[in-house]
Amino acid sequence: MGSPTNAMPMLSMSSSSGKATNTVVIPLFQGMEALHILRTDIFATLAARPDVRVVLLTVSAEKAAYYQKEFPASERLVYEVIAGYRGGPLERLLGKCKVYLLKTETMDIKRQLRLRETGARVRYYVSLVGNRVLAHRPFRALARWCDAHLVHDTFFKAVFDTYHPSLIFPAHLFADVEIALVREAKRRGVCSIGFINSWDKLTSRCVIRILPDLLIVPNELTKREAIVYHDASPADVIVCGPPQFDVYQKLAPTPRETFCRELGIDGAKRLVLFCPVGRAFSALDWSMIELLDRAIGDGHVPSDLHVLVRSPPNDVVEMRESVDTSRFTFVRPGVRFSSARGVDWDMGKGDQQSLVDDIYHSALVICSFSTMSIDAAILDKPIINLDFDGGPAHRMYERTHYRHILETGGVRRVVNKEALLGAITGYLAHPEEDAAGRARIRQEQVWKLDGAAGKRVAEVILERLS
Repeated sequence: MGSPTNAMPMLSMSSSSGKATNTVVIPLFQGMEALHILRTDIFATLAARPDVRVVLLTVSAEKAAYYQKEFPASERLVYEVIAGYRGGPLERLLGKCKVYLLKTETMDIKRQLRLRETGARVRYYVSLVGNRVLAHRPFRALARWCDAHLVHDTFFKAVFDTYHPSLIFPAHLFADVEIALVREAKRRGVCSIGFINSWDKLTSRCVIRILPDLLIVPNELTKREAIVYHDASPADVIVCGPPQFDVYQKLAPTPRETFCRELGIDGAKRLVLFCPVGRAFSALDWSMIELLDRAIGDGHVPSDLHVLVRSPPNDVVEMRESVDTSRFTFVRPGVRFSSARGVDWDMGKGDQQSLVDDIYHSALVICSFSTMSIDAAILDKPIINLDFDGGPAHRMYERTHYRHILETGGVRRVVNKEALLGAITGYLAHPEEDAAGRARIRQEQVWKLDGAAGKRVAEVILERLS
């Protein structure tokens, strides 16, 4: 079980060739991994080194072929398709236990929302009690010992036997398949550097089953979470900044005339960027779109507004005929490898340019509990967070990671139509309002807005290789 299947002809390179003497294995099992590694200076810096070979692991030949169009395979860049991971009974048991070992506000909220959806009260209380009993350092240590010493699988054996990696660099340590990669590396004495590529994962997924040798995190907030919730040693947690935000320093906005012409928008209109949550909250999304349509038509907000509706990269919001289409432009970024909502997507350089342009040319950003609040703060755009329904969406604002955003005062959280329209009108007249809070978001979440986060991450890898 678990032998990888070659997406491309296998290209091996030994140290005796005088070329690539160090091999780095990087999983690209999620869209976020490709976006935050392959399309940042992490990969660019590694690829520029003649002594480094990179082996990219993908879940399908289709995705490997897709990435190879932009990043062609070579002696120093190899693609391997490896899919179908399924551990043995003990591995699956420990995989189920990992959620009980993490106690955060977010995990409690997820448990409560599941109870609300299913009504399974017995399951809820079993989960709650299990969490309260097990979410302590001694039990996490015991689970990790069992994971490292009692679980035996050979899923990544062929990868290690073929490429003899010097280092592995997984970016989703909450997936069992990537923990299997770390487990194999630990057994063979291969350096493992984990990469926390999202601000919410440390508090909303599960405990990291096996800690890598080093953990790279985006900011001081996530460093504290790695130490408090996952028992990481402070000396083994390195803050580098989030590489996905480097684009705001690297990509210049498209001139407004060109931007509006390409989207078919009247250049005299002021733009409002609305970012839907997606199909999981489609009723809420469309009620907001229809509300904005009526507000513009009835004069409750300035009539010269045009709304950009930008779908999330892992989902889509389709246009409906219930609104005046002349007031809206729908933007659908990214490539989706599956029709289901989830992790199977990709955003290329053009999609990143579109993101920069959409925010830059908008007067303000309307979104919910998402990273778009950070994106907007980077370009110092007023941010309105929607909190209308009082149900599941409302609870999302109470999650551990998002509380940090609300505490800055950099977003305006609106709970009804009047508050939304008042916030739009107020921000259009005074965009400087809440600028200090937006600056705090930039400082806390982005750490250093210098466009060099990806390079810093790569330098940590190269330092370990040397």
